[in-house]
Amino acid sequence: MTRVARIVIALFAAGFIFTLVLPAPVSDASTTATVTRAQLEKRARQLQFSYSLARFIKVKRADKSNLDSRFTWKDNGCSAPSIAAAWSKVFAKSCKRHDFGYRNFGHDLALQSTDAMKRRIDSRLYADMLNQCRHYSGSQGDCRNAAWVFYQAVANFGAAQTAFYARECPKNRFCLFDDRGYEDRRIALKSSVSDMNDLNFGDKASSVKNRANVWWLIYDDHDYDDRALCIKPGVRVADLNSYGFGDKTSSAKPLTASRCPSGSTVVN
Repeated sequence: MTRVARIVIALFAAGFIFTLVLPAPVSDASTTATVTRAQLEKRARQLQFSYSLARFIKVKRADKSNLDSRFTWKDNGCSAPSIAAAWSKVFAKSCKRHDFGYRNFGHDLALQSTDAMKRRIDSRLYADMLNQCRHYSGSQGDCRNAAWVFYQAVANFGAAQTAFYARECPKNRFCLFDDRGYEDRRIALKSSVSDMNDLNFGDKASSVKNRANVWWLIYDDHDYDDRALCIKPGVRVADLNSYGFGDKTSSAKPLTASRCPSGSTVVN
């Protein structure tokens, strides 16, 4: 079995994803004392998408200007199981820029914590890794394959699907948040989930937003069983504890019938 094949098995079979340890969000007040959010977003876009990776790393390591000092620069590189440790070192600089994007467009500063921006940041990671492969002394094929695996991990699996967002819920989605007041991790659903553990969100939701055009049901048990909360389109619940549902959601689905199930609690 090749090294890349072993990496694929380790990442996907174990549900692996880069671990993002995010500090507390920076308040708007601290970022707008002398610098506007528009200035911050313009500069962040330049660093994330316009600069070469080498130039980004140079800025990251340098003494910061007043503008650059407002960003979150902390990173944890490419967290990976031991079987992928060698590739984590190869792609370390690419992961540093990816962390910058997640922290500043996403959870920390929330300059633009949208699905479109997450996809763009993930694509930038892949482009950066492919560029690093061009300077890799080993097999170019193995390097490109490993880059694709790492990209698929952040784009489609695990914690990266919840770590990026900050209080956002896209249109036509049903969103669950890990903390009250639409804080911490978030998932945005468009179809049924019979076991929230599959999304690393079992018994985690503490608040919800229904931006879909249909009612949604959340259940106390997997496979749509036990107690149910039936939530009207456009409704937000900042604290599910008020309905006895804090950290209780194990499955969720859109309502296909004409009315909420008998015995469910209706939120409208």
